[in-house]
Amino acid sequence: MILVSLWIIAMVILSAGVVVGLASLGQPAPAPNVIVILPDALRADRLSCYVPGSVQTPHIDALARDGVLYRNMNAQAAWTKPSVATIFTSLYPSTHQARRPKDILPDAVLTLPEVLSAHGYRTAAFVTNTNLFPDLNFQQGYAEYHALDPAETTWRHDGQKFYQEAALVNEQVLAWLNAAPQQPFFLYIHYMDPHRPYFQHPYDGRTCYDEDPAHVAAISAAYDGEVVYTDEHVGQLLAALKRLELYDDALIVLTADHGEEFYEPLTV
Repeated sequence: MILVSLWIIAMVILSAGVVVGLASLGQPAPAPNVIVILPDALRADRLSCYVPGSVQTPHIDALARDGVLYRNMNAQAAWTKPSVATIFTSLYPSTHQARRPKDILPDAVLTLPEVLSAHGYRTAAFVTNTNLFPDLNFQQGYAEYHALDPAETTWRHDGQKFYQEAALVNEQVLAWLNAAPQQPFFLYIHYMDPHRPYFQHPYDGRTCYDEDPAHVAAISAAYDGEVVYTDEHVGQLLAALKRLELYDDALIVLTADHGEEFYEPLTV
């Protein structure tokens, strides 16, 4: 995915005023807004900016063309909690210790939003994955941490609600952006749509929650539909940033916490 070390980002941001100021007769440049977009369980090989013959993802591709596309990145865990903890602390799971379902992110670790908040950033997050909710202490450093209640979605599988879909996430994010947020800001947006269960699009009440290896082609196709849906809503978010004149000068990072597997053979 499009990913750089977020701690390198922090160092660049916090030194940018000095560096740019030298080129502008001592006038420090405004610190850039930072936006992290994280679709859960999004595989790189299902994005056409990586594999042209795969799922068509024109909006993510456009973001890649506007920036830097990284091709050799590795998730530090195969599920959300330890991976996201690593992304925002720059620590291995063995160090930050948020590894098991009931583990809490320790207060002692220093998170990127804590660093940026201490340097004048307004920090906000819109998170749909319950593994990152405040009871697990992932709100560290955020002035606003919106843990989006799955019960508020109309999408369900066998009567159970899992997460708020990207359309609902965008509604809340765009309301926040339209309220003219204090700048500079750090904004973290976590979409869940590529994660199981896979909903049909347009949503008609059907899902694919099949675990049978014999049905892997249908499972994979349902996942691809979720990737297309996610790309569309990433595109709507980017269009809104452009409309609000927040795109060109922002530092936008799109990454994933992990991928998804469809019974591929193990390779070493």
